[in-house]
Amino acid sequence: MSLYDDLKKHLTDMVAAAPPGTDVSVMATHNEGMFSEVIHMVQSKGLNHLSEMFGAKGMGGVFGSWVGKGANLPVSVDQIKAVLGSEQLEALAKKAGIDVSQVTTLLSHVLPSIVDKMTPHGLLEETPAGSTAPAE
Repeated sequence: MSLYDDLKKHLTDMVAAAPPGTDVSVMATHNEGMFSEVIHMVQSKGLNHLSEMFGAKGMGGVFGSWVGKGANLPVSVDQIKAVLGSEQLEALAKKAGIDVSQVTTLLSHVLPSIVDKMTPHGLLEETPAGSTAPAE
């Protein structure tokens, strides 16, 4: 199983475990394509770049908790907006065919888990060749 498939399965399992009616379960159930877009965004930016983006906004410790082996610190919708910016969030929403507010809410729930899953040894490593998302 590729990293992409592993991440997609992990997100699907995470959403299935979410209480019915929560923002994550409702949005993800109706927007499975969003998973692909989020995974693609993380992989195309690279974890080092995302780490730098969070660090530049004073949230390096939050991002570091996702990489490390301890508990993942939460990230708020406002923090996601501050780090990724409206232009990138709007582009992601357009690709997924959903509202920007849905994108930011979903990212605040799944981004910590994605980064955690991509760093199983507690270290920032670039994604191995051949494990990227399928071409668009």
